Parts: sequence; C-alpha cells; structure tokens
Amino acid sequence: MKERAKRFLRRGFDKLLPPVASAATPRIGKKYLDITEFEFSEGKKITLEKKPNLVYLVAPLQRSGHNYISHLLLKHEQIKFPGGTNLPGEQNIMQHAEHLISYASKTVAGQKGWENKTDELVKLQSAILLRAIGYSLIEFYSKFIPVESKYLLLKDPATVGLENFSSVFPEAKLVCLLRDGRDVVQSYIKTWKGFNFELACKLWSDGTERMLNLPDEDKGKRYLLIGYEKVFANPADEIKKVLAFLNLSESEYAFDKIGELPIFGSSTNSVNEKGEVDWSITNNKKDFKPVGKWQQWSAEQKNIFKRVAGETLIRAGYEQNGNW
Repeated sequence: MKERAKRFLRRGFDKLLPPVASAATPRIGKKYLDITEFEFSEGKKITLEKKPNLVYLVAPLQRSGHNYISHLLLKHEQIKFPGGTNLPGEQNIMQHAEHLISYASKTVAGQKGWENKTDELVKLQSAILLRAIGYSLIEFYSKFIPVESKYLLLKDPATVGLENFSSVFPEAKLVCLLRDGRDVVQSYIKTWKGFNFELACKLWSDGTERMLNLPDEDKGKRYLLIGYEKVFANPADEIKKVLAFLNLSESEYAFDKIGELPIFGSSTNSVNEKGEVDWSITNNKKDFKPVGKWQQWSAEQKNIFKRVAGETLIRAGYEQNGNW
C-alpha cells in the first residue's frame, strides 16, 4: 500500500479513539458565549471583538465535497482563504481544542493575588482567556489574507472537537456539510484502496453525528447545516442561504462564475494512469455524477453500512428507514 494511503489509514483509526477530554476537563459555560465586553476594574472595560470574523467549514469525512463548497464560498468578495505553497490546505484547528479549554480554565483557577476572586469571576475570566486564544488563531491566519476581508475561511474534513467550537470562537460561524454517507464511503474506499470498508462507514457516522448533535438553539445562529446534494443540484440557491447566514450581500457574489468551477480530486474523473486520484484541479466534467455511486454495492456492503451507519443515514434525512 502506498505511504499516503497508510497515513490515512492511521488517521482513520485515530479518529475512532475516544476524545481526550474527560469529565474532569473544565468546560466553558454557554452563558459566557455572548459576552461583548469585560469590566476589569470599576469604570474600566475592554471590548471583545475580532475582525475579520471566522467562517469554519467542516465535513464528517474526506471525500464529502468540502473543497467544492469552499471554492463556492470564495466566489464572494468578502470571504478569503489563507492559501499558499507553504500553508496547509486544511487547518484542522478544532481537533485538539479540548487542550485550549483545559489550559484557559486551569490557568485562571490557579492564578494568585486576586482582590475579588469568586467562582463566577474565575469562570468569566476563563471564558475571556479562551476567547483571546481563539482570536490569536484568527489573527495568525488573517496575516495571509487582505486586511479588508470580512471573513476568514478555514476548513477541516473532520468534526473531531466540534462540540468545543463556540467556546473557542463564540462569534464565528460554522458551516457543516452533510452528504449521503454511502457516496462518501464509496468515494473514500475508491480513493484509498485497501481501506477497511466498515471503518469508513464508522468514521462517516461518527463525524456526521457530531454535526447533528450540535445544540438546536444554535442552528441558524452559530452554525448552518447544508447538504452537498442540494448544493450540487442548485448551487446558486443554496449559496444564497449561506450568504444570509453570514450576513453578506449577494451583490458581491460572482454567481456568473459558478459554472466555471472545475472538479477537485474526483475519485471518478480525476484518476491518473496509475489508478491513483490526481488531486490537481481538472475541468474534465464528462460523466461526472457524484450522487448515487454507492448503488453498485454488493448486498454484503449494504448490510454492513446499515448495521454501522444506518441510523445516522436516517437521522441525516437521506432515508426514512433501512429498506433500501
């Protein structure tokens, strides 16, 4: 097996491990997420805000189409991505965020010399310190985009640590990309030949469940769920929903350029002579049909998916029952 595939195998198994955070790990209270200023002494306040704001695009697993969605978002003049030959194409900033929360909480709790130390003040200070750490991450990646940009776009084809997103980035916007897990798994095992089919089903299910488990009261405010299939079928209509979520003007979006978007590493249309996926951009859209690729599965594969990820598929709205 190629070394690249081996790395992804190891990464896949790593995502099956339980989160590092435990019941003993401090958590930031939800009531602190909407704080806009902090009075650090009588009559003296600091304002808590960060420009540009962050829009974070996540998908449950690679091969979910997040590269296509990110390029659609970048057709808006006020959304910029920190691209460059010496910069990562995916930032993965949430996968170890529990350590940031633990650091902020334990650091403040252990500080000495307070005039008016109370449990409530410690919790408030912890939330503010954690927000400052989040601001620092945004500040770092903002160095690589135009200063006048309203949104910094970062992305990750994984949802590990997603439950901590609003604690670290309370003002940021989260865009969660859903896709039929059967198509994702089919694309995944075709891309990385030799990858365990059942494990791929498990990874998609776990990643999707993290998105579906986000608080209902935050839907449409802090995060937005979008479906790949709907975006692929009607990109202009669906992108308007995202722009409304981000409070961005449609007049600054290049709707006339949507049809010019190429294919980004399709497991069907971007395979080279060696049978490996070519991750370079291609305009070969002939017979490109990203929906329904799983229908070639054997009965055994269908049964494995139903057993491992069938309930998630129903919960995500792709089936009403297991009779498919």
